[in-house]
Amino acid sequence: MGNRKRRSRAQWQSLISDQAQSGLGVAEFCKQHGLGAKYFYRKRRLLQDAKALVPASESFIRVSPERSPSVPVENSVVLQHRESRLQMPVTTDPAWLARLLQSL
Repeated sequence: MGNRKRRSRAQWQSLISDQAQSGLGVAEFCKQHGLGAKYFYRKRRLLQDAKALVPASESFIRVSPERSPSVPVENSVVLQHRESRLQMPVTTDPAWLARLLQSL
């Protein structure tokens, strides 16, 4: 029992990410890495719960809509995901759009 290794939050996040990308089931991954599967599941759940508690100000960028006349579809860029739709003129700054997409 004295040989337990304490891992930081970043190390656990890395392990969880590695398992997801490995294509291995949790049991096999844990066996290969000397981890307890029950503990792995618990840490993964705790980190997912903590991630869900991140304040909106840290997970979203502020966008201020401008009041302008409707842009015809042929002169616009439309991004749609499920029920969300964002329509913007083709003159939209590409760097701004890139920052928006990276933050999603």
